[in-house]
Amino acid sequence: MILPRVVAAAIVVLALLPTGCHARQRMLDAVVKQSGDLPCFSVPRTGWRATELEVTALVVTEVTREGAVISQPWDPGLSTPLREVTVSSRSCLVYGAVPGERAAPLRRGARYSLFLNTFSPDGTNRRYRAYFCLGAGEDGDKIVRQVEWDKHAHKRRWDVCGLDS
Repeated sequence: MILPRVVAAAIVVLALLPTGCHARQRMLDAVVKQSGDLPCFSVPRTGWRATELEVTALVVTEVTREGAVISQPWDPGLSTPLREVTVSSRSCLVYGAVPGERAAPLRRGARYSLFLNTFSPDGTNRRYRAYFCLGAGEDGDKIVRQVEWDKHAHKRRWDVCGLDS
């Protein structure tokens, strides 16, 4: 009598395992600003995000229109741990500004993706993503543009960069 219940429970547990029956954290939107002619990365201005968040991973990749990775111009932390690197809604982290790490030059007309993994002082882990590009201003200077998701068209608005979406 007990054996069939145990077997049934085991089958249910085993059936749930391959489906990834665990909590998933959604990716939050990062903020891309401009600092000189470089992008500067931040988090939105809401609630606890006004505090300094410890950055535990930061990766900038060049991507295709569909989001496939072409190259990785900046991945600090591979050779130097990201200790003491922080970000908040009141500050931003300038591209290439992690001591001891080199960043490849960014190109006008290329599509880029940012990934940030952070921890708050209370130990809460948050992951952020943003897309951006470098355009040309009227005076020829580089202009950093954040690329938003168009909910109605279901695609990134790469057209803000002069690129086809």
